[in-house]
Amino acid sequence: IPSPWKRFGELVLQTLFFIGVTLFVLPRLPYRHVLDKDFAERSLFFKMAYINATSIAIRCRYYLGFKLAQANITLAGISYVKPKGEEEKDSWERIISSKARYELSINVREKVDYWNRSVQLWLKHYVYLRFATEEEMKKSAKRATQANHFTFIMSALWHGLYPGYYLAFIYWGFFNETCRKFFKIRHKFNAISHPIFYPMKWFVVNLFYNYGAIPFFLLDLRESLKYMQHTVFLGPLVILFIYFLSHQIPLFREEKPSRSSLKTTDLKAK
Repeated sequence: IPSPWKRFGELVLQTLFFIGVTLFVLPRLPYRHVLDKDFAERSLFFKMAYINATSIAIRCRYYLGFKLAQANITLAGISYVKPKGEEEKDSWERIISSKARYELSINVREKVDYWNRSVQLWLKHYVYLRFATEEEMKKSAKRATQANHFTFIMSALWHGLYPGYYLAFIYWGFFNETCRKFFKIRHKFNAISHPIFYPMKWFVVNLFYNYGAIPFFLLDLRESLKYMQHTVFLGPLVILFIYFLSHQIPLFREEKPSRSSLKTTDLKAK
């Protein structure tokens, strides 16, 4: 095992950064402000920006613990992965708690997969794939949807019995399914694939992703509903509208190539 000090130092620096955010930024963005009258009277754009900012700031507190733990196991050599080939470099990612860089991603699957990584893997292998096999879910989209919602509900149960957990995870279940539908037809939106649209896409994706985080933090049912009322129930209404609309309009249906087009493709290949 090579010296882990370089990677350990990188993780310590990341930990110090998240300590700084937790100490100096997070107190200026209290999540309970969403319950205040002042927040309710603000513009919708301000509310959306605040939800994004406070959710990211709160996650930095979790990243602090994740990175500190990862630094310790790196120093112990537990997370070292020996390169398989000459072109590969040494890796210290055998055990990953999280990857903060996915805060910049607009891929929801990456955000979910690399948040509290060990728990995500446990849910995938012992809940999601126990509910239905991969072959069953490939054959039946309905079965895959059921497995997805069941996994999110089990995750809520794992966290506890507070109503806020269930509001958050049920919302995230529908959000995840909606994003999956968009992912399958992403080729139909090439007009906004240019990097210039990235800030807009990042803001929108993270807004609806972070919208469900506030009930998760509030825990209380009345406070969670008050927060949603202050934001005109923006997240649930938009997500549920798109989710149910996707079952009715042709745009969200996957285009399967016809037999004639497949034959033409085979002839060209030959």
